[in-house]
Amino acid sequence: ITVEFEGDSPLLYVSVYASEAQFSSDLNIALLDILEKIINQFKLSRIIEQKNFIENRMIEVKKDLTIAEDELKEFRDRNRKIISSPSLLLQQARLVRDVEVQTQVYITLKTQHEMVKIEEVQGSSMIQILDHPEAPTRRLYPRPLRSIMLSLFFGISVGVVVIYFK
Repeated sequence: ITVEFEGDSPLLYVSVYASEAQFSSDLNIALLDILEKIINQFKLSRIIEQKNFIENRMIEVKKDLTIAEDELKEFRDRNRKIISSPSLLLQQARLVRDVEVQTQVYITLKTQHEMVKIEEVQGSSMIQILDHPEAPTRRLYPRPLRSIMLSLFFGISVGVVVIYFK
């Protein structure tokens, strides 16, 4: 089994050499299936970690939002006539801004949580096979003509050397 990378390209070349043509094709198909399963498991575990983080963060932000809303409510209950006091208006603006920020953070987290749920259910493949494995039509290795030529060359060379030394 050989795996080749082409520079910075995301392409990956997988080749399988075996004594039987159909076996090499079947082995290559099985290898690609296992590779796809492993990558999907990594992707799913990453999605689950991300989902857990977002859920935990949503709980924290919801607590902070509730606290900020309660503070704003208490402030408004204690200060009924804030129009005449600039410092009270400023403090109310700060509390309102804090509630709005916490609301936006919660909305963003809720959106991301829904997107992660969709991605988890979707389960799309990260591998795209450009050329499906197929059994070779002719033997690629060992090359019989090359072997015969090398054997003849070395046989004649050894014969010449032996005769020369005798």
